[in-house]
Amino acid sequence: MKKYLQALLAAVCLSLLASLAMAADLTDQHVQNYIASLKALDALEADEEDFDGWFDAMDEGESEEHVTMAEVIERSKGAPVYAKVEKIVQNNGFSNMADWAATADQVNAAYMRILMGDAQEMEKELAEVRAELDEMPDLSAEQKQAILSMANEAAQVVETMTKDVSEADIAVVQRHLEALNEVLDDE
Repeated sequence: MKKYLQALLAAVCLSLLASLAMAADLTDQHVQNYIASLKALDALEADEEDFDGWFDAMDEGESEEHVTMAEVIERSKGAPVYAKVEKIVQNNGFSNMADWAATADQVNAAYMRILMGDAQEMEKELAEVRAELDEMPDLSAEQKQAILSMANEAAQVVETMTKDVSEADIAVVQRHLEALNEVLDDE
């Protein structure tokens, strides 16, 4: 996946996703439409010089931890490629950009939950990081603490964004995991 689609995923993954708890469960069609839109956006990125402006808005204002997909879209309205992105979104089954953003938030939260596991699995991963750090004599105590702090913060963000993901959403996204991995995979 190109760097801009990675930035999209990062923004969505770091969002607090407050509206997720009240969202309707995903359907297979929602996920298929989302995947198709990402493929079309990837093709647009390859052909469009102005695509850079589409995600520049993520760097403005608040930190990525507090940016929702709706905010990214709102900030991107002035980008030269916005109309082309909007057309892609609509051509792939979404009524508008807000509809696409809500679906993106939901799919990506379920995707992250599948990849990262639940809180117990994340705590196990953190314990492994701690053990590995203890075995690294070339790192200072300050470096080890900095790495551990970053790992704890990342785990906390993932837990916050995925805690309200429904089992139904996870099941739907699980059925499309191979296709999602393909479109979101780093090329």
